Amino acid sequence: MTTPNLNDALQTILAGDYGLNEGDHLKLCSILKKAHDESKKGVKTVKDISTTRLDIKLKCWGSYQYCLDTMTTTSYVNGPISDGWIQPDYVVTGFILINDCSKPMTWNCCVDNVIRHILRMNHCMYRIEIERDGIKSSYAYLQFIRDCYRADILEKKMREKYGPLPDGIDESDEAFFRGDYTYNRLVFHIVQALTR
Repeated sequence: MTTPNLNDALQTILAGDYGLNEGDHLKLCSILKKAHDESKKGVKTVKDISTTRLDIKLKCWGSYQYCLDTMTTTSYVNGPISDGWIQPDYVVTGFILINDCSKPMTWNCCVDNVIRHILRMNHCMYRIEIERDGIKSSYAYLQFIRDCYRADILEKKMREKYGPLPDGIDESDEAFFRGDYTYNRLVFHIVQALTR
């Protein structure tokens, strides 16, 4: 004997005769159908779980050191609840080093957002030290912005001399951060460098 699935069971219940008048029978059917549809919401079918080693260390001048160890990505298949792709879940684990004592930390988002959050939370105008896979680099906001300003001027001269970019490439100021000398430009640059 085969076990009926939930859809078959719902159809059997809806087809049943409970001695109700037609209006009440339709109300019962509507309530059961609504409950059945609600039970399918939030159901995610796991397609794949993968763990990526990060080995990223971040330290803003005068702040604590953040160490990002791993990122676990859980991706899902298209389920009965959605026609499109179900967004994956990200969990980044690591620790924060405070006075030689480490405190484990977990962030429920992708590594890009974790790095953005740490850099914005520890808004640093001086030096930001970064290490990934043993390779160290250092950023200073004021020097970075001076370099961006020089690069913007040079790029403007090159555009005047050689003309626009080829078709299909967005040449707007926003796409190239032209004229943006805020801390967010530095954050974007660091995130790009660490997640390439």
